[in-house]
Amino acid sequence: MAVLINRRTTAWTDGELKIALDVLQKIERCQNKGVYLPGELFEGHIRTHKRNSTELILMNEDGHVFLVLRPNKEEVPSEPYPGELHFPGVTHGRMETTEQTFERLRKREGVTFKDPILIALRETKPGRRGGRCLMQIFVAQATDQPTNPRGAWHSIPDIPRSKLVASHRTLILPALTAYLESKLNLGIDAYRTPPK
Repeated sequence: MAVLINRRTTAWTDGELKIALDVLQKIERCQNKGVYLPGELFEGHIRTHKRNSTELILMNEDGHVFLVLRPNKEEVPSEPYPGELHFPGVTHGRMETTEQTFERLRKREGVTFKDPILIALRETKPGRRGGRCLMQIFVAQATDQPTNPRGAWHSIPDIPRSKLVASHRTLILPALTAYLESKLNLGIDAYRTPPK
């Protein structure tokens, strides 16, 4: 079988350019139509550019946070963080607004919430997904029990930190801690999302 793309060189042949442009146009069409890319293609594509994400710290009335267990490699071969825990979050589509990412979180992660509050912007270091990501970190009050069967509530002191996705352990959890400490300093109940 002839090699269509030579990944060992940075030089481009005319044939490679045509294939690459066709693929990029198809990716753009999918993004414009709101169609998700296949897992392996999505993972390969996001490694090529800086991306934005919406990360949600969902809290219940007891001050517990909702964490979701990511699938293992047998379930999803392209999974970059197999068997690790994460706060619900989504990578932004090219034309997607933050409000639309909230709606996608509601559907994909089976969570309902109100009054999301932006508590931090954090930039990741290059990791398993390649380039950097600018995280918008929100905290919100759960309005119902999440339906995602892979998720569970955790008290903040009992979060299994060693099982968290690295950027969630090093960026999101400290942002949550700083947010809660600021509420304590203001005399607000730190384990409840304040009303707007």
